[in-house]
Amino acid sequence: MSKVNTVLGPIDSSALGRTRMHEHLLFGWPGVDLDPLLDFDKKNVVKTVTEMLLTMKKRGVSTLVDATAITMSRYADLMMTAAEGSGMNVIAATGFPDNMYLPFHFAQMDVDGLAAIMEYEITKGIQNTSAKAGVIKVCTGGGAFAESEEKILRAAARVSKGTGVPIITHTDLGTLGIEQIDIFESEGADLSRIVIGHTCCSSDIKYYLGIIERGAYAGFDRIGYEEFQRDEVRLVAIAGLIVAGYSDRLVLSQDAIMVIREKPCPSASQEEKRLNYLDDEFIPRLRAGGIAPESIERIMTDNPRRIFEGS
Repeated sequence: MSKVNTVLGPIDSSALGRTRMHEHLLFGWPGVDLDPLLDFDKKNVVKTVTEMLLTMKKRGVSTLVDATAITMSRYADLMMTAAEGSGMNVIAATGFPDNMYLPFHFAQMDVDGLAAIMEYEITKGIQNTSAKAGVIKVCTGGGAFAESEEKILRAAARVSKGTGVPIITHTDLGTLGIEQIDIFESEGADLSRIVIGHTCCSSDIKYYLGIIERGAYAGFDRIGYEEFQRDEVRLVAIAGLIVAGYSDRLVLSQDAIMVIREKPCPSASQEEKRLNYLDDEFIPRLRAGGIAPESIERIMTDNPRRIFEGS
């Protein structure tokens, strides 16, 4: 059993329960705060997000990992209020976006400077609040790593090694996950505390196995985003991996954004079906295909706990 930072304070890993490992309460592109023509009613957003969390809680979800990186409209106070109002465990991320969205202030830093920021947010707090980060989020674009992305990966690995805090990643359409692992491993990070994100955007079984057999977790964490991959392909892939004995190295999530800064704030009732697609539709389809309830429980509850414990 390990202690896990939630935005309202540390909890035992045994208290995580059913966990969504990659979601977003609020998201906005860098610079959105500077746009005078965009209205941002933070009070209304907090109310909406709290109600959305309650729709997940009704379905048995206990913990949500907010994968929003620094500069992408991550507000610790919003997360704290929503967690308190909903009774959900909310885990905030430290870390940075990929090179395309990385402000120059961070892009010009060295590995030690980037690591110092991540470590501060894990041990001291985020944005002058008591909320401490419980995961590290890192991102890479397509093709090959930008210099800034490699620095961030190395910084994240060093901080994870030193603090025990897990890493969750963003990959571009299910690429470069193996290369991310190479860097993490070269820095001595514990691969059992790493989730390679958006693995499910690829349909390559060799890619899945290349991640899993190194000891990391494969993030099937864009369930419902069919512009990236058909869910039918994801269903077949997940079922095949479970049958092959790899249910202990999978996580499921949606990468769903509750509120987007650049768009009008929706209501919880408008978004309830979309936000709960994983529990209401996708998992029942897995069960209908013959996947045992204990395999689903392992993926949704046991694996997230083990990621935070490092096993």
